[in-house]
Amino acid sequence: MEKMKDSEIAESVKWEAEQQIPFDVNSIELDYSVVNRDRADGKIDVLLVAAKKDAVIQKVDLLHEAGLEVKKMDVSSFATQNVFEYNSEDVKGEFVALIGVGFENTNISFVDDNVFLFTRGNPTAVKKYIYELQKKFGITQEEALSIIKGENLEKYNKDEINAALDEFVDSLSVSIERNLTYMTRDKDHINRIALSGGGAVVPGIIDKLSKHFETKVELINPFAKIGIKDELGAENVKKIAPIIAEACGLALNANK
Repeated sequence: MEKMKDSEIAESVKWEAEQQIPFDVNSIELDYSVVNRDRADGKIDVLLVAAKKDAVIQKVDLLHEAGLEVKKMDVSSFATQNVFEYNSEDVKGEFVALIGVGFENTNISFVDDNVFLFTRGNPTAVKKYIYELQKKFGITQEEALSIIKGENLEKYNKDEINAALDEFVDSLSVSIERNLTYMTRDKDHINRIALSGGGAVVPGIIDKLSKHFETKVELINPFAKIGIKDELGAENVKKIAPIIAEACGLALNANK
């Protein structure tokens, strides 16, 4: 957007939302943040977030019925960025891909010099890898999951397991590369890839992504700077750390 006073941005954002969002602006919850005031062309970057009111109310009502108090709702990719930056060493100046690999969906987000740029969901997720294993070995979903966990591997051909993982990582890599084309900034090399979600702990995924993108790939560790109470069992919690990274990022932000 063009540079303007903060008092003018809110009205301008509402107008922009009407142009960008395929719903009646009165039917959505809308929020925004100025993420960059120092563009070379003299403009500003404004991050716009919108959610249908019905969807928000439905989730809040569900939590209330469960006896929980709702302090804050957030976009999953923002929560992941929050916990990543809180626990990481200085990433200033780096172009980072935050990849949350879930069971049915993968969140792909890009952050440049600590400025959030873009996020999009993608159906290339762990479910695809499970399907490839099932197809190759004629096994059930539960048996495929045991392979992903590193169990009963002696029953299966290692080359076939590796081939299925290659197909999955290749599809995931293509999805990441395609999403780079939506960027408003010209970037041709990712400095770092940070993984979260259940798919992040799939054996071999880090090495294969690192080789494909020729860059550093790491697991998001939400407990690098956050302590774990003894009664929770530190080792057990650390095993699922990448899986609960998103939840930890939301918790960090809850009292702001």
